[in-house]
Amino acid sequence: NTHFIKSNSVGIGTSSPSSNLEVRGSSTDSATGMTGILTLSAGFNNINATDQLGRINFQAPVEASGTDAILSGASIYGISEATFSASNNSTALVFATATSSSSIERMRIDSSGNVGIGGTPSNQLTVVGDNAIKNISIYTNSDSAVTTDTGARIFTTGDGGSGIYAENGHLVIQGRPSSARDIIFLTGGSASEVMRLTGDGDVQLQERLTFAGTNNTLTTGITLHSNG
Repeated sequence: NTHFIKSNSVGIGTSSPSSNLEVRGSSTDSATGMTGILTLSAGFNNINATDQLGRINFQAPVEASGTDAILSGASIYGISEATFSASNNSTALVFATATSSSSIERMRIDSSGNVGIGGTPSNQLTVVGDNAIKNISIYTNSDSAVTTDTGARIFTTGDGGSGIYAENGHLVIQGRPSSARDIIFLTGGSASEVMRLTGDGDVQLQERLTFAGTNNTLTTGITLHSNG
């Protein structure tokens, strides 16, 4: 394609660039023939795991404050997940941001399409954090029980298993299975515990149990025990 420079803007495939850089495809009527493509490529001939193949940095390099202010505040880059070969080019896409440093990875889409926020994804969506949120994974259409995960799980059941896993659409909340962790409910401005489902299947209420209905009648078969 012909290159044009107009008023400090560069056009590739067009003499009238609409921004600092515009790459315009051809007039071919096809799904990809009309597409303007910008390629960022690596110049090395032996790509290994964690090599970056291409990167876009967002920054203010002439900011008068200097120091952290002139570092890249955000980045998007492709990163190899393994050594490349004739049958492998596994690549992840990383989104990075910063507050007082060069941009740091915050989210990743791996080569299988899984998304990880705060860490490397191990499922369709994995959220990892060191404070309020830690190791929470959200699944859909799970066909069997998971008993070895190190994190909590929220998922809907599929229909390829047995028991609850033989029916689509059950919503399941599961504490960390490998250590029989509890499911805890917090409410109020102080995030106080009000109810706990223990790993052993017990239900613990911190205050009171109220049944809404005619005369607040208890259903046959319910037994209440007091720890007090």
